[in-house]
Amino acid sequence: LKNGGVLFGYEFGASCMDILVESGEMKCLLEGYGDFINYDPFSCTLKCSESGSPKVPPGVCSGDVENCTARTREELRNWHYQLEHALE
Repeated sequence: LKNGGVLFGYEFGASCMDILVESGEMKCLLEGYGDFINYDPFSCTLKCSESGSPKVPPGVCSGDVENCTARTREELRNWHYQLEHALE
């Protein structure tokens, strides 16, 4: 799938939030819940425009997205990679 004619992809130096937003957009789309709206770190779920709140992987949930630790960044990159390949 393509987004606006461009394959999903984040910049190499992207923040954890950037990767989370990109991944959230893909996850909401894959689950059929429309567009990504927000992330709830307390329930570890995404808020999408349609009714549905898909969960994020445990490694993303337990990570520190705001401070973007190396471990959290790696978990986000792995999740992003899996989602990207699910869209192909």
